[in-house]
Amino acid sequence: MSSKSAVVFGAGKIARGFIGHILNLSGFSITFVDVSPELVALVNERKQYTVHILGAPEKDTVVTNVSALVSGDPAITSAVAQADVVFVSVGGANLGHVAAPLAAALAERLTNRLGPLNVVVCENWRAAGETLKAAVLENLPQELHERFATEVGIAESTIMRSAIAATPAQVAADPLAVQSQNFWLLPIDGDALVPGFPEIETVDPVHNFANALERKLYTYNTGNATISFLGWLRGHSYLSEAANDPVIEEIAKGTYEEMGRAMVAKFGFDPEDQRQYAERSLVKFQDPEIVDPLTRQINDPLRKLGRHDRLVGAALVALEHGVRPDSVAIGIAAGLRHRNPNDPSAVKLAELIEQFGEGDALAQVAGIEKDHELIALVLSKLPEVDAITTGTAAP
Repeated sequence: MSSKSAVVFGAGKIARGFIGHILNLSGFSITFVDVSPELVALVNERKQYTVHILGAPEKDTVVTNVSALVSGDPAITSAVAQADVVFVSVGGANLGHVAAPLAAALAERLTNRLGPLNVVVCENWRAAGETLKAAVLENLPQELHERFATEVGIAESTIMRSAIAATPAQVAADPLAVQSQNFWLLPIDGDALVPGFPEIETVDPVHNFANALERKLYTYNTGNATISFLGWLRGHSYLSEAANDPVIEEIAKGTYEEMGRAMVAKFGFDPEDQRQYAERSLVKFQDPEIVDPLTRQINDPLRKLGRHDRLVGAALVALEHGVRPDSVAIGIAAGLRHRNPNDPSAVKLAELIEQFGEGDALAQVAGIEKDHELIALVLSKLPEVDAITTGTAAP
C-alpha cells in the first residue's frame, strides 16, 4: 500500500487517462470522487484500470491502488483531509459542485492542523482556479479564511493530453479502460502553490503561469476552434480529418502565424519557441491515432465566441498589438455559420443571428461595440467561409 495518497474529483477520461495515470506512475494511491454511482461501484469492484497510449502500446499502463466515492459521501471529508494532493477534473461548468465538499474537507484539515494542501484544477476553462477558489471560500467558515490563504494552494493547469473512449475490444477486456495521447507534461501554476507540493512525475510547476495559460488559449485553443468550426462546415466528423484538410490546414497555419506575432509582442516569447509551440499543437490535431469527434470540439459556441475566449479574445489581442487577424476572423465567421440543433448554445446563437443579423449578434455575444473593427473584419470573411462550406474554395 502506497504511503502517498491523492483525491481526484471526477473519474472521467481525463481524470483516469491522464491524472490518475501520472499519479500512479509516481506511486500514489488514488481515491476518485464522481457523481455516477455505477462508475464508482465499478472502480471499487475492479480496483484498477488500463490506460492505452495511442500509437505507443508499449507504454500502456495498468493503474492500480484505486478506489472511488460517490459525490456526497461523508467519507470524502476524511479522504481529502488526509490526502497529500487533490486534483479536480469535473468540467469547468461543474466546479461549483465541488466547492461544498472540498470546503468541508478543508475546514476539517485546517481546524485539526493536518498540514498544507494543494489543489490542482485540471480544466480548460477561463479562470478555473479563481472560480473554484471563490466558491470554496463561500463555503468555508470565515474564521478559517486567514489560514486558508497560507495553507491551501489552488493552482490551475494546462491540459494538453487528449483522452478518448476505449475501443469495444478494450472495454470488453476492461470496462474502465481509456485511451490517451502519448503526451505527458502537465504544466501547473507554480506561483499558486503552498509549500508541500509532492513530487509527481511529468507535473511541471511554472512561474508566470498566466502568460503560459494565455499563450495556450490563444495559440492551441484558437487553432483548435478554427479547425473544428471549419471542419464541421466541410462535413468532417473528426478533428484529425479537419486538421489534415488542405484548405483548413492553410487557414490554421495563418491563425498560428498571426497569434504567434501577437504572443511575441505581448509577452516577449522567443519567436522560434512560439513557432514550435504552435507546430506541436497542429501535429497533435492532425494525429489520426486521436479519434476526437468534432461534436465535442464545437459545442457551446456562445462561450467560444466570448470576449475573452479562444476566438474573439485572440483576435482582440492581435489587434491590440498591431496584428491584423485575418485567419482568426475566418474562424470566428465559421463559428457564426455553425448550426447544431442538438446544442442549446448553437440554437441560441442561430436565434440571435436570425433576429439581429451576424454583426449585431456577434457584438452581443462577444460583448464588444457594434462598430468595432473586428465586426467588420469578420463580416468580410463570411463569403470566404461560405465558399469553404460549399467546397468552392481552392485547396
